[in-house]
Amino acid sequence: MAVAKPLNLPDPIAFSDLRDLEGKERRRLVGRKLQLDALGPNGKRPRTNEEDEELKEIVQKLASDDVVDPLFVAARGSIARDVKDHKQGLLPSQQLQQALHQLPDRPRESDWAKIILMAGLGKNPPLADAMTGLDAGDQQAALLGRLAKDFDAAIARIGNQGVQQADLDALAAQIVTDASPADEFGKVLADVVAAGKLSEAERLVDYLLVYYAQGASRRVGRANLTANEKKLAAVYGLLEADFVEAPADHSRITVYAYDPDEEGRRQKFGKAVFGAQGEYQTNQPLFEAILPILIKLGGQGAIDTVSALEWAQCVRILRDRGVTAAEPQLERKVDEALNVIQKVGEDVAPSLIGIDLPDLDAQDDFQIQADNIIALQPAYFAAMLEELKAFAVVDKLVELFQNGVLPVGRGEAGNGLFKYWKDTATRVSEAERRSFYARTLGVAGGDDGGMPNREFNDLFLRFVSSVSSFIRQNNVDDLLRTKLPGSISQQQVRKSARDLASNLSLHGYGMAYFMATELQKQVKDVIKLLNDKDIRNAYGARDMWQVIDQVATLELGGAKNSVRYRTMATSGAIIMAWLAQNAAKLSNSSFGPLLNVDDIRNPPPRPNGEKATTSPTDFDLVNACEQWLAVTGTQEDTVEDYSQHKESPTMPSRPIQIPSIAREMLEGAGVPAMSLGYTNGYPRH
Repeated sequence: MAVAKPLNLPDPIAFSDLRDLEGKERRRLVGRKLQLDALGPNGKRPRTNEEDEELKEIVQKLASDDVVDPLFVAARGSIARDVKDHKQGLLPSQQLQQALHQLPDRPRESDWAKIILMAGLGKNPPLADAMTGLDAGDQQAALLGRLAKDFDAAIARIGNQGVQQADLDALAAQIVTDASPADEFGKVLADVVAAGKLSEAERLVDYLLVYYAQGASRRVGRANLTANEKKLAAVYGLLEADFVEAPADHSRITVYAYDPDEEGRRQKFGKAVFGAQGEYQTNQPLFEAILPILIKLGGQGAIDTVSALEWAQCVRILRDRGVTAAEPQLERKVDEALNVIQKVGEDVAPSLIGIDLPDLDAQDDFQIQADNIIALQPAYFAAMLEELKAFAVVDKLVELFQNGVLPVGRGEAGNGLFKYWKDTATRVSEAERRSFYARTLGVAGGDDGGMPNREFNDLFLRFVSSVSSFIRQNNVDDLLRTKLPGSISQQQVRKSARDLASNLSLHGYGMAYFMATELQKQVKDVIKLLNDKDIRNAYGARDMWQVIDQVATLELGGAKNSVRYRTMATSGAIIMAWLAQNAAKLSNSSFGPLLNVDDIRNPPPRPNGEKATTSPTDFDLVNACEQWLAVTGTQEDTVEDYSQHKESPTMPSRPIQIPSIAREMLEGAGVPAMSLGYTNGYPRH
């Protein structure tokens, strides 16, 4: 194998996916810490020993500047233990190159001030002045190595109560001791630590250690990745491309909650990481040749950014096309591969897909389509408003407005009613809406074309009953302090959720999504009209629900229970959004938990801009199920009965077109078949 020439690129290289996945993991840890903090002596329940250890582990990870991304930690531990942590995607050889490789052998105070700012310590003239007293050479690298170990030891001693002042003072004292002969630098750094800047001070020491360890290489201004760094980044990208899940990193604790899937993840990761290493070594010349091209394409000024994932995908595409590192038009070939990866003007060609037989349980995601479930969310919402007579009320208001009976003149109300009347010909009619409800949700009252969703109501009730029974059983178990498993298990909830999601996915094909967007617009138009101040004043109503009640009572033969149907509408929308959000989990046969009981008991704060109907949590799901059961008056014995095991209904994962000859035979016998009475998939009236 030919030895690739070393890279000699002027700017440092940052791997964007290393940076992004590190940030994602830190955000996850912050959220989990908030949940665990809500427990304890003053919480709803005390933390278990495993939860105490988990909180301690999270506090230590967040207090440190060390990488916490489990994929990076696991890959490095398997194939490149000598590679230190990356900083914002910059591997050790690349860290601080933007500033450090231009620094003189004897940097001045203004030069060191740049490094202090990059470490997050702001302006600190005493620290910059103390750093000018550091001598170049191996002696400083050894000193900084001792300080780095001091930080690691101090962070390992932090408990789940978080960083305490006593911890900071102890570390500061140790720094003063170990910083000799750089006494002034040690004293100032100790003051920074004692002031609470723990992770920032550790980052500064890491930067300085990189600077002094680089030796002569930094003085010639090169920004070369080491062989192990390139191998690690390439293997990381290959693992990303294969969607390999890394095992959890519990290196900081010895006691943690049992996860039945963890051993399987560890075994699969071990096979995957060494397979990826072999793939890199076999195709190393191509990896080496493609990287500079990607860096050139992703140049971002002083720091060049490249994705390890795209690097790995480019290599695979070009390898499968028979392209080698000696290809004269390699840059153009890389550009074509990037177009395929980023789907610029084309989809991935079937010829580029390798043969790699998957685990059948992991490949069920085709069965449940999240988009199909979301498509039926407006259908259920609109069906409940239909039962409440909201659409009929607006139609009646338009009729009264047209006849000059409704006391509404010029203004927003008049404009809205006139536009609603004018759009009658293009709007989905009541008959078409009810036909859509019948076919997709099994709601009675519409022409279903011989294909109603007969299973929906039964499956929906089974799911909400299973969720309700599971949560109630868990609450009783906690109250009695029993370790016996609940009668309704997580897998029973998973099974009922999977059945319902599969049913919705099956009936959400065809024109469902497009009909859903039209229904959503129509619902918003109806709500806007019913909330109009002039229309409410015409009936002396305080809100739209009173308008509906009054018009329905006076003009439509009686009002319905508005609390019931609007609660069912909102609860059903939340339940369907949750099913769509968890479609991937429901598509496989995992034995892991589906519902996070801790999140349900101690719900985390909702991020700004998110709603339960679009981004529901497990807490939102449980509330929606309980409210639905309450307003529908479902009895306890019915809930208990429907939460028990039952064989899943037989249904395909997608609609099956009946051959034309069979359809003609069925129609001749008077039996409706697929597409019977339909125009573009739905009956017109």
